[in-house]
Amino acid sequence: MRKTLSITELLARRSLWKVLAVLAVMAAAELGWFALMLGNRPDATLFDAGRPFMWIFAAANIAVFVILGGPAAKKSNYGYSVRMLGVTEGRLYLINIVYCLLAFLMAWGVQAAVLMAAAKMYTSAPGFTGVVMSPMVEIYSSRYLHAMLPMQDYAMLAVLAAGLLFLAVYAASFAEAQRARSTAVSAFLGLTCVLASRMRAVSETGLLLTIVAAFFAMFCVFAATGRFAKKGSKEVDDGE
Repeated sequence: MRKTLSITELLARRSLWKVLAVLAVMAAAELGWFALMLGNRPDATLFDAGRPFMWIFAAANIAVFVILGGPAAKKSNYGYSVRMLGVTEGRLYLINIVYCLLAFLMAWGVQAAVLMAAAKMYTSAPGFTGVVMSPMVEIYSSRYLHAMLPMQDYAMLAVLAAGLLFLAVYAASFAEAQRARSTAVSAFLGLTCVLASRMRAVSETGLLLTIVAAFFAMFCVFAATGRFAKKGSKEVDDGE
């Protein structure tokens, strides 16, 4: 347990502040744009903000993916610290998946909070003529906003939860590929499928892309675990 916490602390020191910076920029960009739209267009609605919000959120997810999957700085002591802790490659990979999952969950939580803040701004604007539930109706009516805040749509929640898990696997696999000086093409393909499925909401296309993303996620896991097994076998042979 202590080793797991130590590895998590190392990962957080390396990337958490960068992830928080990306989410701060995302929130500022979305709320700033929405405030500007409300000021310039009296008839502006939350429904109108759907497409820009989704694209900004997708860009933030890509940035977080690059941060989590990127190599450690050359001057950092990350690799040295990991070796000193004596953590196996497989355990490090699993810890990284959980850490990446928490990071993407945080991104989703920040986006949901931003959307609720935008709804509050919308109902407080001088030109608002709807009712209290108008923002929720508009969120439900927009597939882009609904994909970020599905409320009681359990099918969409399942797709989003699966998407978050797949993103975490891809980011951890890409980080492993960086350490092994190999490529992780499947991670990029999976990332594209996940983001596309989230923008499609629950539709036949979105579900198909989610299934394809799951395939790439399994490929990443099998490739990583296969490399760990091969490396372990080589170390045993060397020892003999």
